[in-house]
Amino acid sequence: MVAMLIADVTLDRRDEHIHLGIRFRGGARTTVTVPVPLSAWRMRQTHPNALARATTLLHEHTDARVADMLNGEGFVTGAGDPFDSAAVKWIRRRWRLPSYRDHLLAAGKLTASQLAPRLGISETQLRVWRRTGRVNATCCSNKIEYLYDPIEQQPAFIGARATPDHVLEPEHRSPRTTATRARGAV
Repeated sequence: MVAMLIADVTLDRRDEHIHLGIRFRGGARTTVTVPVPLSAWRMRQTHPNALARATTLLHEHTDARVADMLNGEGFVTGAGDPFDSAAVKWIRRRWRLPSYRDHLLAAGKLTASQLAPRLGISETQLRVWRRTGRVNATCCSNKIEYLYDPIEQQPAFIGARATPDHVLEPEHRSPRTTATRARGAV
């Protein structure tokens, strides 16, 4: 049926569009422009605006919070699904974006294993102090991990307990040697 109406069709691809020149049997002509179909990987790619917004939000929010904010702004993943923390984590890894934790560490925040020895307490005691409000800390991940403010930004009594960094360096000792018994048949 179509062959009775159309004499010929000319296809011309320019950039991201295909131009179709159609000549009908009666002599009429028309031109139709259609976009080039996207490849499968491009169809599933995260929209550049969502990627840019996620990059900005990661400076001040955890993956889960970024996902909530992207969903609230109407963004969806490349597959058309709502964002969740796993999707944000995938974006971070795919595009090598620093996490909220990375931003806080770069700004000078300390881990529990860095701060506790300087205060002469265990990491468990430091966590108790955080829960009771004696030390300042920021939740930096979906796993309820905290990073602590530097000593200078902690309350005065914390600064008074702190040990200088150079005192914490390990002493250079000769390696310990131990005698071992030979095992086996005598």
